[in-house]
Amino acid sequence: LLLKYLHNKMEHFVISDISEQELLDLLSKIISELKKREIMKTNDIVGELGEHYVIETLGLNPALKGQKDYDAEKDGIRYEIKARQRVKEPYRKKNSQYRLNGILKNYDFLILVFLDENFRIESMYKFPRKLFNKNEIPITNKLLNNPETERIRWKTSFV
Repeated sequence: LLLKYLHNKMEHFVISDISEQELLDLLSKIISELKKREIMKTNDIVGELGEHYVIETLGLNPALKGQKDYDAEKDGIRYEIKARQRVKEPYRKKNSQYRLNGILKNYDFLILVFLDENFRIESMYKFPRKLFNKNEIPITNKLLNNPETERIRWKTSFV
């Protein structure tokens, strides 16, 4: 009976009438359920959204498909973009438990975006490449508060 009811409701459901944020809220719930069912183990969507938000915020040009050293560029300046989603799981309590990996590449600046559980931007940081001498580092308050780190302001909505 419930399945029939949902099926009838879905027949009249027009996904293009839903705002971008409503779609992202729904996606968050779907991913959580898929993780509970052990169908998904990663948040691949997070990286893609992080890149989208940074490119829109800074007016960057996406890198050409297949480019491995950076994700976007503007006026000859290359940007590597990393995104992390903050979750309420007990093992993720501090920034230092999040890591930046694969960062020894050929770019000028690294942009880090933190997203909340509903894929909304929590914070965004810009780091000069020279801050990194290892391929993997923890994200610490020392790194986020480094005098060469810039906190980026963003639009509150990408609708």
